[in-house]
Amino acid sequence: MKKTILICLISIITLQLHAQKYITAGGVRFSNEGFGLTVQQRIFEFTTLEMIGQINFKEFSATAMIEQHNNLLFSKSLNMYGGIGPSFGKYLLSDSSYLGCNLVFGVEYKVLLLPLVISADLKPAFKLQEDDWFHLGLGFSFRYVLIKQKRKLVLPFHN
Repeated sequence: MKKTILICLISIITLQLHAQKYITAGGVRFSNEGFGLTVQQRIFEFTTLEMIGQINFKEFSATAMIEQHNNLLFSKSLNMYGGIGPSFGKYLLSDSSYLGCNLVFGVEYKVLLLPLVISADLKPAFKLQEDDWFHLGLGFSFRYVLIKQKRKLVLPFHN
């Protein structure tokens, strides 16, 4: 009995998980800037690349951001993240377009036992050479986990 308890404790202690519990997730994004699609792809252990395509009544925009994720409150399912990246936009009622830069600060939660990630973020956007050069976006995303993170079991004294 003692051996079984000891083996269980060692297994739990040595189980390694990453900041995100997924590799690829895609879904929808709702914000004060419009409606869109979002895809996140993990490229390093704590780093993702996020692509956002968004549309509203006056413009379409595409954004690519590199984001750094960290666990929040000692939880493997709750993360905070921050990132930066370029954007391109096209006004729907005119022939003009713009280039810009975006920052993002947010939190995400991987729903237990479901392939669903929910996030809320603040996304300041800077449009280069535009009169309306700054927007402060507040968004919510619902992503379906397309490729999940496999758990790694690391045994003690294993190189």
